[in-house]
Amino acid sequence: MDFRHYLNVLFNPKSIAVVGASEKAGSLGTTMWEHLTAGHGAADLFAINPKYKTLGTYKCYPTLSAVKQSLDLVVIVCPPEHYVKILTAALENKVKAVLLCGGFPKTELTEDFYNKLDECKKAGMYIVGPQSLGYLYPPAALNVSFLPHMPMAGNIGLISQSPGLVHTIINIASSCKGGFSYVIDPGLEYSLTTADYIDLLAQDNQTQCIVLYVENFKDPRRMLSAIRLAAKKKPVILLKGGKSALSGDIVINNNGRPQDHHDVIEKALKRSGALLLDSIYDLSYAIQAFSLRKAFFDGALYCIVNSKGLDTLVADTMGAYGIVPAVISPEAAEVLSTKFKVLFPFANPINVGVDASPKTISQILDFSLKQENCSGVLLAFVSNPLISPVDIAKAIAPIIKQASKPVITAWLGSHEIEPAIKYLLNNGILALEGIKNACLSVSLTEKFFNFRKNQSALSVPPQSLSDRNFAGARKIIQQAKKEDRNILYDEETKRLLASIGFETTASLYAGSLGETIEASKALGFPVALKIRSDGILSKSDIGGVILGIRNEKELRNAYKALQTKAEENHIPEEDFAVTIQRTLSDAYARELKVGMRNTKQFGPVVYIGVGGLYGDLGFKEEFNFAPISKSDALQLLEAPSISKLLSAYKGFPEVSKELLCTALLRLSQAAVSIPALKSIEIDPLLVGPDSAIVLDAHAAIWDKPLRPSAKAEHLVFPTVLSKPAKKISGDFGELLLRQAQPADIEGFTNYITNLSESSMRLRFHGLSTTPEEIAARALTNDPDRSYTIILTEPSKTRPAVVGEATFSLLPNGKSAEFGISIADNYQRKGLSKFLMAALEEEALSRGLTELVGYVLKDNGGMSKMMQKRGYSQTEDEADPHINLFSLELPEEASD
Repeated sequence: MDFRHYLNVLFNPKSIAVVGASEKAGSLGTTMWEHLTAGHGAADLFAINPKYKTLGTYKCYPTLSAVKQSLDLVVIVCPPEHYVKILTAALENKVKAVLLCGGFPKTELTEDFYNKLDECKKAGMYIVGPQSLGYLYPPAALNVSFLPHMPMAGNIGLISQSPGLVHTIINIASSCKGGFSYVIDPGLEYSLTTADYIDLLAQDNQTQCIVLYVENFKDPRRMLSAIRLAAKKKPVILLKGGKSALSGDIVINNNGRPQDHHDVIEKALKRSGALLLDSIYDLSYAIQAFSLRKAFFDGALYCIVNSKGLDTLVADTMGAYGIVPAVISPEAAEVLSTKFKVLFPFANPINVGVDASPKTISQILDFSLKQENCSGVLLAFVSNPLISPVDIAKAIAPIIKQASKPVITAWLGSHEIEPAIKYLLNNGILALEGIKNACLSVSLTEKFFNFRKNQSALSVPPQSLSDRNFAGARKIIQQAKKEDRNILYDEETKRLLASIGFETTASLYAGSLGETIEASKALGFPVALKIRSDGILSKSDIGGVILGIRNEKELRNAYKALQTKAEENHIPEEDFAVTIQRTLSDAYARELKVGMRNTKQFGPVVYIGVGGLYGDLGFKEEFNFAPISKSDALQLLEAPSISKLLSAYKGFPEVSKELLCTALLRLSQAAVSIPALKSIEIDPLLVGPDSAIVLDAHAAIWDKPLRPSAKAEHLVFPTVLSKPAKKISGDFGELLLRQAQPADIEGFTNYITNLSESSMRLRFHGLSTTPEEIAARALTNDPDRSYTIILTEPSKTRPAVVGEATFSLLPNGKSAEFGISIADNYQRKGLSKFLMAALEEEALSRGLTELVGYVLKDNGGMSKMMQKRGYSQTEDEADPHINLFSLELPEEASD
């Protein structure tokens, strides 16, 4: 069975046709044809051009239709006016993939052309471009591009949305002996997007490091999903264009789409595990750092320098990159002092002195690497006329090569350090010029391995509120939609917040001065007065809010002032009304701003900042993407811009972080559960040691559904939505079958822990991992790529898990691999058929065409059930102890 990636046809084609192939000097058609005829010999080549009978030794066909052989790949290198006719012929030939090359203004791409592209996509054709530079596959010497040279084959996968930067990045990587597995320019991404190519590189074993240059996100959810998949296995190094206002405008001009603020994009990429670089030249240091294949983690860094002053500079640079130096133990300090004569043995960086011999330096390096709390060593040297840098390099090289921990060397000087750097590089040892470059390399490797270690925690969403918690909120929004409003009235916003658990202050609506006076007396002074209008979201921005009204006289004056503001903002006199709210004060409370809002491309975010009177003075807001977990909420509160405001200070007690976390989680859950809610801002939220009260809030809605779709497509970071469990019954009694959620982590872990050794072997085939790791992987995988269900006993408290099943997409994008297990005391009761039926139903709903499972040959019960369900059986080619069972799913049931 062919489970290879669905883009395999692009990089291992059996037949290639080049429409526009030429022998005219300098033409793009000539360049493309020469590259293909000079390199990849495994594919049959067909030249298409009515101007030629032959091209070299190859027959040249007048049209694509004249080629009767089936074609895997068609490369189109002719003017756009011929595109529609060529694509029509490609459809007739049932071509599998097309590359639409650049070289022409995109204004020449017509509506008829895009309609034909849509037809090709529906037929299942893979389309690269239009306006693509092409791609290279160095392992097979395949150059389907305009790039002049084939780079060295290696383990770097490069995807660049800038054709011009491809050559530069190749040169930078080549300068540090980096080779490439793939080089891809996606072009305008009308069909295949950057997400598809990242998905390919994520699942390619030869690619050990992914380098991206990105300007725009055609499909943010899929792209971030692919980055997360890759970052769990290999570093994803990303350069992002469009950070400034000026460059952002250029990106819009280049791609025709507005993008989010750089902070939003950066947060999304970091949450997905991407390692961001600020400069294209930093790529060299990043690539070299990851060539070490060793990690800076599980401890802290030792640093060795050979000069006073250099220790200070290194410490400053380490601090700037967030690198934590190891604490020198008293025992280690004793050795450094007595044996190696280090003057300040407790200091890290360790200054060995300008006169330290190469032998002494190597001995201190060896000693440092053996310390239990050492995760790696950074060596920094300045050139010294008394000691040759090459001698130092030769002395430390054997220690570094034998070490299990990573060592990075940094050198400061001019021409005299070059031989030492060259010597170390030739011995496979990382040697860099400058402290900054070395610290950047350390920082990137730390971030990568920390992401891999913590990725399960990053993807755990909170426990969901029941859908009925949002019934009241949906009714309020539905009424506003009926009245064709996109902004909720103040009292509606407060009712909405109260319906999801917020404590709010009372507010009343008044349509005249008399009603305003009566309402204020009923609430009790002091009060706040606000213009009530369905066209103005933030009343304070137009001066439509007056606070601290203490009596009726001040109330009358405030009412008249708001009437004037209404006239200035073209609010008709007959529509003028106000909202009255009782003013609260708490000597120990802080005024905060919390809310959720939808970004342009990356879905809803939840945020917190300074609110009230000081909210508009430019204080930084902290945010994260919905859905957030409690640990995510706590991280927002612990940010420097927020934590000081919440802490105890000069007699003010610390505010309740628990209540703030609850507020942020409820806003996150509202964003997940009500796509129609565009934004909601509470400003201020009055938070004290034991209370959190909404004083003022406003909300906006838009043309989105009141309930999320089954896959919550409105979120960029997908989550498992809570669904009712299905009751099943039989000889086993009554059980509940439902989709697993991250909140099931404890029960799932206990279930795996309690499986017998035999059941573990039959399910996981001797996989060496802990129950905690198995549970985390099952419950935190991307729900767009996997599906996990569980059987539980019907308990209202902590229901015991008694069975589980899962499937995960295979690289071909059409098949999924399943696994299933049942608790030992529930086996042989027919439970597996319920789990398999649920997996098959979900696979059908996702449009998959095949389910496959690897079953040990001695698992007779599982084999018998598979055969009863119509699965075909073959022996696994890679392991004679395993049978492969597969079930073809009917295509007509797919969406």
